[in-house]
Amino acid sequence: MTIKITTNPIQSGQVIHRKKFPFNERVISKCLVVFILFILSGCILLVVSPAAAQNPDNNNTSGSNFSLNGLSQGLQTNNSSIVPQISNHTNASSIPESQEDVSEQTIHNCVNCTTSNELYTSWDKMPRISQNEETEKIDAINKNITRERRDWVAGHTSVSNLTPKAFNQLLGFKLPAELNNTFSSNLTVSTEAADDVSFSSLPSSFTWRDNGGDYTTPVRSQGSCGSCWAFASTAVFESFYERLYQNPSLNPDFSEQYLVSCSDAGSCAGGYNAIRYFIDYSGGGGVGTVLESVYPYTASDSTCINLNGYTRYKAPSGTFSSGATFPSVTQLKRYLYTYGPLLISLGVDSSFSAYTGGIYSSSYSGEVNHVVLLVGWGTTSSGSTYWICKNSWGSGWGESGFFRILDGSNYIGTYIAYMGYSSLTKPTVSSITPPTGTTGTTISITNLSGSNFYTDSHITLTKSGYTTIDATDESLSSTMKMTGKIDLSGAVPGSRNVVVTNSDGTTGTLTNGFTILPNISARFFGVPETSVYPYTVHFYDVSEGNPISRIWNFGDGNTSTEKNVTHTYTKVGNSTITLTVYDGY
Repeated sequence: MTIKITTNPIQSGQVIHRKKFPFNERVISKCLVVFILFILSGCILLVVSPAAAQNPDNNNTSGSNFSLNGLSQGLQTNNSSIVPQISNHTNASSIPESQEDVSEQTIHNCVNCTTSNELYTSWDKMPRISQNEETEKIDAINKNITRERRDWVAGHTSVSNLTPKAFNQLLGFKLPAELNNTFSSNLTVSTEAADDVSFSSLPSSFTWRDNGGDYTTPVRSQGSCGSCWAFASTAVFESFYERLYQNPSLNPDFSEQYLVSCSDAGSCAGGYNAIRYFIDYSGGGGVGTVLESVYPYTASDSTCINLNGYTRYKAPSGTFSSGATFPSVTQLKRYLYTYGPLLISLGVDSSFSAYTGGIYSSSYSGEVNHVVLLVGWGTTSSGSTYWICKNSWGSGWGESGFFRILDGSNYIGTYIAYMGYSSLTKPTVSSITPPTGTTGTTISITNLSGSNFYTDSHITLTKSGYTTIDATDESLSSTMKMTGKIDLSGAVPGSRNVVVTNSDGTTGTLTNGFTILPNISARFFGVPETSVYPYTVHFYDVSEGNPISRIWNFGDGNTSTEKNVTHTYTKVGNSTITLTVYDGY
């Protein structure tokens, strides 16, 4: 079936914007009348009391104020209600008890502050709050955590001292309008693999960081660019690449800048799921990414460089990518367990910048604005699920760049995307060159012909009751041709089936397509019976390798197929005796 995805964008929670020292219309009118009378008649100046002009419903701000944007109320988990919500306004000296959100923020002693709407183009130019204000911010967050009895800790991180505007620049996940109805990579695929994983078989905790090896790659930093979408998409492909080759030690480092500069998926102002550029979408004149060493990250919207001549890394034929809205906790676990680390969205506010550990949660009610790599899950002491994710803000943030987040909080999983592999047609094998090889030797397969071969296809020689022989150094010339080597050391002579297996378990077989020959050599000796003519000689076959048949040629026109034979020469002269042995294959 074709995977169709319907997304339901989250509506922003309402925030109350307050003005400082506003005047109501009546006061403005009075002032205007007084001013006109003064000009016309030179009357005594009427002084309007500031207390009368000030709206009593407004709150004065003083000192160093910092608002925790978006920490609003009423969010529910899938299993139980989040504990009562915290106030959204944090004053320098106290935390108000009001549930109203004062969204204005006053930042004092700000470094690199600007009123421009342009993006900050480098990490050094990102404006930051003062050390005192950062301390006040962290203290306020921790007080809120304590009041709400949440299970995480705030502290200094690589991004905790950014101003709200600078921090928001890091939140670059967008869902384009054309993806509101469907997203798929134009392939007809099946999700039965994930559906077949039963709930009872899913463990209470699981992580791809420790599943027969670490199938994640090192944490990296997106810098000042709003390219979380590019880092999450690339991280999905890097983990897919390790799983494809079943080697968690590969640690491929593919270029995030390739997506930022060479794809239409986004820019430093934000973007969306770009997994399709590793499968069937062209960027920079071809399909597939390049290594980080070829196209280093610059955290900028630079023009795509010329990638001609560089190796492009892409998923093999049969790979698919699908996106979906979060159906349930169990289904998300199934996707993660079946398809490996996946891209997942969430919504965060400035409190997230100060996360240093624990199971994060908040009362955020804004829009989905960030995307990360989901790598695992766990279970709290109370039985609730939390998710384990890899962020793209460097190892100086969170739990060495990773974080845990409570299921149901911050719209985690509103949108997900994953890569899967499914051969659409099973492979076939039509011939192999050479078709024979001698036991004890290593042969080179110069042409294995067939169809539906992929980069992960594997060649074996099989026969019931005998040891399977695996090919090595396999290489894919096309979907119809493979090469490789086969070591026949210790192999028992006889016919073998040639089998090609793809990573999804489908196989193609050439029955009795290859023959292992015994390592035989012809040897004999002769013992004369007489020394005069007619000359009689007894010949003995002592060939190695146990040949099953032979032909003696005595050099005088006579032959024999006996193993040991007596022959008489009737004419004087020299004769060349030849013994040819056969293995029967």
